[in-house]
Amino acid sequence: MSSDQSYDDFYEEFFEEKDNVSYMVDARMRVRRDTILNYLKEFPSNLKILDIGCGLGDVLAELPDSYTLFGVDYAKSNVSYAKTRLKGNAEIFNSSIYELPFDSNSIDIGLCLEVLEHIENDEKAVREISRVIKPGGILIAAVPYTYYWKSYKKLLGHFSHYTRKSFSKLLLDNGFSTVDKFLPNYYRWHQKYSRKYAC
Repeated sequence: MSSDQSYDDFYEEFFEEKDNVSYMVDARMRVRRDTILNYLKEFPSNLKILDIGCGLGDVLAELPDSYTLFGVDYAKSNVSYAKTRLKGNAEIFNSSIYELPFDSNSIDIGLCLEVLEHIENDEKAVREISRVIKPGGILIAAVPYTYYWKSYKKLLGHFSHYTRKSFSKLLLDNGFSTVDKFLPNYYRWHQKYSRKYAC
C-alpha cells in the first residue's frame, strides 16, 4: 500500500476479474481448497458457514450447496462481483470485519483466509469473529508466516505476519477457547509462489 493511497482505495482495487482465473490455476489454491473441503467432511453438511473477507467468492463457490453460505467483504467491488458469480447460492454483505452483520452465536463455521494480516487491529477483528461463531463452532483461518521478506508486507498491504505461537495467542486472547489443529501450510512452496506473484 503506497503512502498516498487510502485504505479504501487499496482494497477496492486489490482484486480484479483476472485474479479469479489465476486462483483457479494456482496450485497453492487448489491444495487449500482441497484441505478445507476434506476438513469440512468431519462436520454435518447443513451448517451455516461465513467467509470473512470473501474476496471474489472463490472459496464459497467451491463449497457444497448443502451448507447455508454467507460472505462479507470490505470492498464494494468484491461484493458486487461475488454476488453475480455466486448467483444466489450465498448471501454476500459489504461490511467491516470490526462490525459483522450477524447476531452473536449465529454461525457454525467461520472462514478467514489470508485476511487478518491486512487488518490494522487484528485483536479487535478476532473478537468480532469470535462473537458471531456459536459455542462449539469453529474458525478455519489462514495467515502468512514470518518467512516472507520485509518489503512483502508493504507491497501486499500487510500489517502483521505470524508464527504458530503468535497466531495461537491472538486467537486465545480474543475469544477462542482452543486451537484444535494446524492444517498443512507448505511454507517453502508458498514463499516461492509469492515471490513470483509479487515481484
